[in-house]
Amino acid sequence: MMKCATNIAILYFLAFSNLHGQNLPFMVTRFDTQDGINQNSIYSIFEDRFGFLWIGTSGGVNRFDGYEFQSYQLSSPEQVLLSDSRINQITADQDSNLWICSSLGIFKFNYHLDRFEPLKDNQGNTYNFLCTGITFDHLGNLWATFPRKGLMKFSLEESKWKIYSEEEGIPINFFTCIISDFSGSIWLGSLQGLIRFIPKYFNETEKFMLYEHDPENPNSLKNDVIHCIFQDSRGNIWFGTNNGIGLLREEQILSGNFSLKYTTKGSEPFGLSHDDVRSVSEDNSGNIWVATRGGGINIIPASNTENYIKTIFADSRLSNTINHNEVFSLFCDSWGQIWAGTHGGLSQISTEDISITLIQHDRSDLSSLSSNSISALLEDREGNLWVGTTAGLNIITR
Repeated sequence: MMKCATNIAILYFLAFSNLHGQNLPFMVTRFDTQDGINQNSIYSIFEDRFGFLWIGTSGGVNRFDGYEFQSYQLSSPEQVLLSDSRINQITADQDSNLWICSSLGIFKFNYHLDRFEPLKDNQGNTYNFLCTGITFDHLGNLWATFPRKGLMKFSLEESKWKIYSEEEGIPINFFTCIISDFSGSIWLGSLQGLIRFIPKYFNETEKFMLYEHDPENPNSLKNDVIHCIFQDSRGNIWFGTNNGIGLLREEQILSGNFSLKYTTKGSEPFGLSHDDVRSVSEDNSGNIWVATRGGGINIIPASNTENYIKTIFADSRLSNTINHNEVFSLFCDSWGQIWAGTHGGLSQISTEDISITLIQHDRSDLSSLSSNSISALLEDREGNLWVGTTAGLNIITR
C-alpha cells in the first residue's frame, strides 16, 4: 500500500467531516459498522510494515487500507470459520510477521493467502484456548499467556512450544499482563503476584522468580494484584497494583527488594492520589506518569523521584482539567504529548506546561469522539492518533 494513497483517502474522509462542535485544535473522524468494521467494540489497533491498519474487535479482525475496511474471521486448521473471536492483541515479531492473540488462541497472518492461520507446532498440533497477551524476546521466541492453562514459549525457528504451568515450575497461572524486558527476561502480572522468568542463557537452568506481598518484609510488593508492568528508558521496572506502585531499579531486580513504593498520601508523606494504579508511561524527559482509577494522574519527576509527586485531577470548576479521575490508559506520542484514556473520554496533556485539551463524545456533534469509553490507542507513522472505543474507531489528525 502506498503511503500517499492512505493520506489522500484520509483527507477525503476529513473533508466531509464536521469541523465545528468542540472547537478542537485537530480533527476527529469516526468509523463504525456502517463504514465496514465488523463490530464497534474495538480492543486492539496495530499498523503493519506496509502501512495497513489492523483493528481487533469482538467479532474478528479488520484491515484498513486508507480507503475501505476488509473484515477477517478466524478459522480452524480445516478452514472452518470460528465464531466469538474476540481479538485481545495484535502485534508483530522481529521479521514483521503479524500475530494476534484471541479468545480462540494465537493466529498468524499469511500475507500470500490473505488469511489468518492458527499457530501450529511441527507436528501440526494447535492450542486453541483463550490467549490474553503475547510478547517476543530478543531471540525471537513468542511468549503467550493462557489463563488457567499457563505460559507458552513458542520457538519460531523450530516450531515447538512448551507450556509452563504449576506442575512444570510456574508458581501461578492466571495472568493480567506480560512484557519482555531489555535483557530478555519475561515479566508476568497476575492476580496473585509478580513473576519473572529468567531464561536459560542467564543461568545453568531456566527459572521463575515470584514476588509477593509479605507483611513481615517492608521491601516486598505492596499488593499481589498486578494491573500493569512498565520498563522505563533507564531499565527500571514499574508495577501498578491495587495498593500503589512498586519500582525495581535495574541494579536491584535480582534481589527483589523494591527500592521505591508509593501508596496514598494518607500512609506516606509523598504518596499517590489513589492506590489503584492502572497504567504507567514515561514522557520524553524521563518523568513517570501514573494513571489511577479514582485519583486522576500522578507525575513522578525523573530528577526527584523520592520527594515529589504532581497530581492532575478532574475538576469541573477548573478550565484546565482532565475528563475524569478514573484513568485507564496513558500514551506518549512522537510529539511528546501525553494522551490519557479516562472514564469520561480522552485528554491530551502538554508535558511542557500541563495544558490540557479534552476530546469527548457529544451525541449532537458528529465530529466528536464516538464514545467516552476508550479501549485502544495507536499513533500511526504519519503522526495521526487512532482511538478505539466501545462504539467504533476514531482518527485524530493534527
